Amino acid sequence: MGTMGHGLRWMVVMGLALASGCAHHVNVGYTVPAQVDLPADVETVLVVNRAVPKNAGETVLDAAEGWITGEGFETDHDTTELALGAVVEVLQETERFDVVRATVAPSAAGTSLFDRPLDTQTALRLCRRHDCDAIVSIDALDTDSAGSMTRTGDVHEGRTDSNIRATFRVVDGRTGQVLDQASLAAATSSENAGDRDTAAAAASQGAVHQADLSYGAGLDYGRRIAPHQVVSMRPYYTTGDPQLREARRAVKAGRWGAAKRIWRQLTKGDDPKLAAKAQYNLALAAEVEGRLERAHDLAREAAHRWGSGRNLRYVAQLGQRLEDQRRLEVQMAGVWGPPEAAAPLATLSR
Repeated sequence: MGTMGHGLRWMVVMGLALASGCAHHVNVGYTVPAQVDLPADVETVLVVNRAVPKNAGETVLDAAEGWITGEGFETDHDTTELALGAVVEVLQETERFDVVRATVAPSAAGTSLFDRPLDTQTALRLCRRHDCDAIVSIDALDTDSAGSMTRTGDVHEGRTDSNIRATFRVVDGRTGQVLDQASLAAATSSENAGDRDTAAAAASQGAVHQADLSYGAGLDYGRRIAPHQVVSMRPYYTTGDPQLREARRAVKAGRWGAAKRIWRQLTKGDDPKLAAKAQYNLALAAEVEGRLERAHDLAREAAHRWGSGRNLRYVAQLGQRLEDQRRLEVQMAGVWGPPEAAAPLATLSR
């Protein structure tokens, strides 16, 4: 595998967060591969909404008092656009795809209540018109919500339950072949108790739920088909020796070179547990720099010295990152070029 380069391959968030106990963390952000390997020659994608709204609102029922109200909003029309926007967000996170967003009349998009994929002729016609290699479409999206209110004495309780079902596809714009499809389902609920107004508000959260579920479905599908960015919270060792606390202060100030000098010195001591902690922290520094293979080697040395759960988990996490990086190199080859051509990043001093 070639050296890591290009700004999109990794980024570092130099933030520290206090967790339970005395653990400290560094947030490390990087790009991960898509779950699905689309053909390398699919570069420009047209994003299309083919979903037909199936309901126009929600009903809130007060079982205790017979109180009924209708919301009357075009839920599925609005939430489908939210889902589509989330897909576009993910597709644009990296340079893997050029995204074309076009308004296409339902008749031109082959919209159907029966969740059929685009027929071949329609797909070919759309991609000729918009000069695209493939079409990413929402072919069905249905959201439902039910709100209820109950009363026990003077206490009113309101609850909203919502769910979503959505179907997404990618269709090759040159052959009409379905390259990927997924049907997603999710549900959520919320409740609150108090006076009648509080309960009524809790029983009327359908629009909020449906918007959140639809946006989340779009994010999930976008991450299925496109490389995207994640942030992982990495704990590191800061206790067991005053020098580890000194190194923590250096990390907090962004002085990684000073922290690394302290950790390297600690690896030479007679205390195997302390040496393993320092070795682990050096592995983290290497990951921050984007040197995954070096980080993996150091983490394995730390786990060999002291097989704590944290050390063993970190070895597995870095091993997975290396596998993901190899796959990402393939998915992004058209953008980054061959791995050996990647320019190395400037690293912290060793």
